[in-house]
Amino acid sequence: VRPGKPGAEPELVHNIVGSLPYVPTSVVHGDLIFLWYDRGVVTCLDAPSGEIRWRERIGGDYFGSPIRVGDRLYCVSREGEMVVLAASEEFQELARFSLEEPSYATPVLITIHGQEQLVAFMATEVVGVDPRTGAPLWRYPIRNQYPQNICAPTQIDEDLVFVSTTEAGSRGLRVVRDEGFRVEEAWSTRRVQCFYGQFAVIGDTIYGTSGVQSGPRMCALHAGTGRNPGGSPERGASHGLSDGRQRYWRVRSDNAQLQHRYHRSNCEHRQRTARPSL
Repeated sequence: VRPGKPGAEPELVHNIVGSLPYVPTSVVHGDLIFLWYDRGVVTCLDAPSGEIRWRERIGGDYFGSPIRVGDRLYCVSREGEMVVLAASEEFQELARFSLEEPSYATPVLITIHGQEQLVAFMATEVVGVDPRTGAPLWRYPIRNQYPQNICAPTQIDEDLVFVSTTEAGSRGLRVVRDEGFRVEEAWSTRRVQCFYGQFAVIGDTIYGTSGVQSGPRMCALHAGTGRNPGGSPERGASHGLSDGRQRYWRVRSDNAQLQHRYHRSNCEHRQRTARPSL
């Protein structure tokens, strides 16, 4: 869709049907768009024209989204198989390796102690593997009642990885390099439990959502300690989030309540809410 002039209808440039993703997010590389269908069909489109460059069935079912690293696409299936494709106009499967158990989360590629690692949240553990060969580098068990870990891992600093899941809570995992790699739990908390999604790190604070049945709440954690940023567990300072449209959310240090502020002209409206619309 191409936006029209003020007051005019937008222009439909092209329309694609069939084998389109329901859950996985699409990936862009230059003028190419890669659509990773949940049921194992990948389509490469020319973005300006909508022309299909290729469409191939690679097999498997997918809940997590693909990621692009350079000229490669990585995506892990619900069966736990990592598929690596070339992000190019011609279809090319570069690698395929098993991570040994189901996965529902989007993987991330990070560098720890100078080593590129593909970090994936599996059904009962988080693992780091070599992105070229799939060779395991480290693993750490995290299991909830389902078992389903869906939230994407987040790198906090050089050697600290943040993971969160419902029931089991959140952890800061420090990846230590000796002769190989091992993992130490830097901190843990059950006060923040993310069902799915991804967290954002701003400075030394981690922002995201927590909760499932009663509706997710915005929350904040200190990246290095997992504690409330700037306050005690019950009361204290709060941190804010802005979506760029003059709307702000402030997270109380007990993560129990949010405040929504909306500014319009010279008026200010405040409303306490546990479920702000993001």
